[in-house]
Amino acid sequence: MQSGQLLQADRVAEIKILVVDDELFHAEMIKSLFENRVGCRVSSASNGLDAIDMMTEERPDLILMDLNMPQMNGYECCQIIKLDPALKDIPVIMLTASGDDVSRERAALAGCDDYLTKPVNMRDLLNKVNYHTGLAIRRHLRTQVDVSAIYRHDGIEFDGKIRNICEGGLYLESSQRLGDGSMVEMSFFIEGLSVDGVKARVAWSERSSSKGYKDILSQAGLDKSGYEYGMGLVFIEIHSMGLEAISRL
Repeated sequence: MQSGQLLQADRVAEIKILVVDDELFHAEMIKSLFENRVGCRVSSASNGLDAIDMMTEERPDLILMDLNMPQMNGYECCQIIKLDPALKDIPVIMLTASGDDVSRERAALAGCDDYLTKPVNMRDLLNKVNYHTGLAIRRHLRTQVDVSAIYRHDGIEFDGKIRNICEGGLYLESSQRLGDGSMVEMSFFIEGLSVDGVKARVAWSERSSSKGYKDILSQAGLDKSGYEYGMGLVFIEIHSMGLEAISRL
């Protein structure tokens, strides 16, 4: 068992990213990358005012912010963040269609920690997030799958369907909803290998009617599911052969 990878996976699932962008398509694209393929928790706001309110309620680990937005733009929002003792240490990466030197200088004066020009190259974005969070999350991009699974919780056995998976965890459809932090033991087949005795923790759960659930089904080419709930699971213990099979997907 490769314990270093397991500890890394646990930290990835706990990281919280706030995307601040009034362009819905761009915000949803970034959210899908980090939430569905990487396994982070992602929230979004369409302007700086809403972002400040959200930060005071739940402090993110990283902020991805557009420069030009209504009500409060990225420059003004970043200045407020960097002047607030409770928020100033949160890394802010500016994302903008303005790649000129003047825009870069304004972003630097506002206190942003990094800068990327739209359209954003997702590999470059991953590299920036890796750098500012200290997490090697490139190893945990999720692969879409259609794999049946059996899992046990409190001595009761349930069945489910794995919709995406990576070396850090998986997304499981199920008729049973477990609370965040619940521990399960599960078994499934991957790459012709029976992966048994996998211990995992529920990072979050949602109903099939939620947008996140529907997005994952859409990526799998499905219109609907036979299950009522979806859960993001983080691997706590998994045999090295299982990790190797997942890495080959």
